[in-house]
Amino acid sequence: MNVNSDLKSLRSLLRNNSMSSRLVIISANWPEFDATAAGLRMHQLIDLLIDQAIEVHYATTAAFHPKHSALLEEKKVKVHSIALNSDSFDQWIKQLNCDLVLYDRYVVEEQFGWRVTQQLPNAITLLDTEDLHSLRVSRQLAHREQIDWSIAYWKAQDITKRELASIYRCDLSLIISKVEYELLIEEFHLSKDLLVELPFMPKRPAIQALSYEQRSDMVFIGNGMHAPNRDAITFLKTEVWPLIRSQLKEVKLHIYGAYLPQSILNYHQPKEGFIVHGKAQDALEVISASRVNLAPLRYGAGIKGKVVEAVLCQTPTVVSPIAGEGIDGIELTSCTAKDIAQQAIALYNNQQLWSDQQKSYMSIAKKLMETEKYSCTFITHLTKLKAALAEHRNKNFIGLVLKHQSLQSTKYLSKWIEEKNKK
Repeated sequence: MNVNSDLKSLRSLLRNNSMSSRLVIISANWPEFDATAAGLRMHQLIDLLIDQAIEVHYATTAAFHPKHSALLEEKKVKVHSIALNSDSFDQWIKQLNCDLVLYDRYVVEEQFGWRVTQQLPNAITLLDTEDLHSLRVSRQLAHREQIDWSIAYWKAQDITKRELASIYRCDLSLIISKVEYELLIEEFHLSKDLLVELPFMPKRPAIQALSYEQRSDMVFIGNGMHAPNRDAITFLKTEVWPLIRSQLKEVKLHIYGAYLPQSILNYHQPKEGFIVHGKAQDALEVISASRVNLAPLRYGAGIKGKVVEAVLCQTPTVVSPIAGEGIDGIELTSCTAKDIAQQAIALYNNQQLWSDQQKSYMSIAKKLMETEKYSCTFITHLTKLKAALAEHRNKNFIGLVLKHQSLQSTKYLSKWIEEKNKK
């Protein structure tokens, strides 16, 4: 069977598996598709759910934001405001009576999962991990302590136990990276029945890829609220960029990102060619106009939106092992200032090297665009859960144990805060 017939079969299966359901997404944030990779991923996920004839509600503890609310309502998503540590949520979720509940990251499941279980015991519960937070945080801690990260170090962290407990308590967890999916199975021995790999669902940019001669300068894009991005910008400013600038005296490095803190804005030094812009109006346009994209992340997890976008824009990129994790075929560079600078200079000056990497991105982009099989697998999982939820939960005995009243510490902490707030 050829690729086109494979995709045709997948589309047919997705249509046949369409389910008439009501789903609520519970989140601590508004999904900002134009500011964060996580926000873009959430919008993509919402679009996938709507395509399956699922009625989608979005409930958040974040303060009301008219722009973000309007973007969701344009998709016919019904928006709700909810409170932490309040029994008002109990009555609301019971009246909403959803058969699908999706938690946006494990902390939200800790806060609201026990309430959902009490009020809607038969609702299928989903966890969107975005990336494995415990993996990212453990790498950050190891970097801060200047020690080598290891699986054992990851397992030793409290946050790892909390995140794994959340995964066990949910009926199905969405994993964005193949690497993380395999780590959970191989290192933690989670059942494949509890996990589904669902990566980014990128759309090819409408922008025509520019040639080597049409491009100039270098770029880094990263949300300032994300610690790995702040660290990467500091790394670029203090260690990498001085080495590049010494060889490319007229080249500039453009830093873009929403919510950049003042400490990063203070790095703005036009005379040194280090330009801090703030949020990009169109990230794809900025990346497409740059000759070289830099992604020197020293810690993190998941699939990096900045690398995916560079591949789709066919912009050669200096990619650290962490930044390229989960993207097959991407060329990696050792995360030392010297190696990153040398690779950036070589890509910038050597048109043949630049063109070769750009060509390799075409095949990588093709693979990144083949997401329908993951969507199909996800919808098939949901269909099976609806048909045999009790059987699925009985197989997940650790999940049943973790839901047991005697182990629900988050429940009683929440109730204590609720009572305290009444005084």
